[in-house]
Amino acid sequence: MRYADALEWDLAGEYVVYDALNQVSLLGGAPYLYWDIGILHAWDNPADQPAKGDIEKLITGLSERESIGFPAFSKNSPNIIAFDYVIDVDGNNVFTEADEYYLIGLDIQKGTLRTVLQNNTFGIPNYGVDDDYLLFDNEASNGVTQVAFVQLKTDKLSPAANPGVFLSQRMWASWFATGQRVLTDAKERPGPEQALSVFPNPFDGTLQIALELPQAGDLQASLWDALGRRVWTASFPGQPSGAFGHALSLPALPAGAYVLRLKHNGHTWTRQVIRNP
Repeated sequence: MRYADALEWDLAGEYVVYDALNQVSLLGGAPYLYWDIGILHAWDNPADQPAKGDIEKLITGLSERESIGFPAFSKNSPNIIAFDYVIDVDGNNVFTEADEYYLIGLDIQKGTLRTVLQNNTFGIPNYGVDDDYLLFDNEASNGVTQVAFVQLKTDKLSPAANPGVFLSQRMWASWFATGQRVLTDAKERPGPEQALSVFPNPFDGTLQIALELPQAGDLQASLWDALGRRVWTASFPGQPSGAFGHALSLPALPAGAYVLRLKHNGHTWTRQVIRNP
């Protein structure tokens, strides 16, 4: 590997996905270059410390002249990644309009790979806030780069309609959400971080909460989605001081990233949690 380039954190803040330029030396010939995508385990959430730094390749066994790059996680499903796939048709290690470009969607958990569309340049994809659209770069017939979009099916991998132009003479689009933020009231104080334990994270249908309450009082819990909408709430009145434990049963909660918020006697704890597909 010569160097890494585009990178992005996953929703849980544990893994970094990146693309990297690689060089392979050939006996008696010129070396050839290609790009691939790696996933680095950078942080261990349960242990609350740096991880061992293990690296896995997103796709192994790329053939000569094949490259993948510009990976992007979906906004709500940690197992979904979109990326560019390119075939260096003339084998000159330079990407030009003569080469073949595709946008690819991959479900890492299921091993499902789909071609979203054939493009004519690097797409540098970016998911919409609800994962129902994908933004990408495209080259117009006059050679000007534009931002295009394509609607996706519920699998977040397959196109649901023909692509369209979103912004002309623009590039490298990123989709952001403007919603209500989970803020701490001015009268509230952050609770001791070490007092709260949430596991497993990511979780399936049940999320365990363990909290050391400094004094007796009422406890309120709420869950907020990526758009700042409160999707679940519960109250636990008259809790004694000491250890509090509860299993949150959330089987109908859609997969995605959420913020868990706990309030008790003027103290607030927040923790990002991930619901598995």
